[in-house]
Order: sequence, then C-alpha cells, then structure tokens
Amino acid sequence: MKKILISDYDGTFYQNDIDIKKNIDKVNEFRILGNLFVLATGRSYVDLKIMIDKYKIPYDYLILNHGALLLSKNLEVLNVFILDKELVVSVLEYANNNKDIYDAVLIDVF
Repeated sequence: MKKILISDYDGTFYQNDIDIKKNIDKVNEFRILGNLFVLATGRSYVDLKIMIDKYKIPYDYLILNHGALLLSKNLEVLNVFILDKELVVSVLEYANNNKDIYDAVLIDVF
C-alpha cells in the first residue's frame, strides 16, 4: 500500500543545513519504497524553488502559498485558489489606508 508524507518546510523539514540533509536522505528512502512526498509551505513557488535547487529536495507534489496552489512534480497546476478581484481591491485599499501595514504583496501562480 502506497503512503503519503506531507511536511511543512520552514522549521520542520528545514531547520538547519545538517538536519535537512538527514531529512532528504529519509525522504529518498521513503520514496524508493513507492511512497509519495509532499512539501507544504506558505512560500511562493519561486521562493521555494531556490531551496529545492540548493538542497536537491525530492518531492512528488508541492503545496504552496499557504495552500492556495497545488503543483505536481512536473509543475502541472492541480489546484489553484484565486481570490475574487473585488476582495483583492478591498484588501489593498485597506492596506493603503492603514498606517500599521507597510507592505502588501500579491503573488501570481508563478
């Protein structure tokens, strides 16, 4: 029976350069047995891709942008949650008018 392992990236899969290498070794062993590994993060694809390339992190699926985007290992978009344009406009207006908010970032699928 195939198993699936889902791990958060920051503070879980990656804590430091030594532990991530151990985690990658364990994930490789897990995947060799025919299981699936999913890396989940609040990061964008572009941001996480830097880490994937740096550490050569194996994965079968990615959950990105706090769950708003699901990609296959071939970067096929499996699911994307798109905010309504009116909601985005209202959030940006609120951010622009609130002195406690100093930055608002909108990220496209990639």
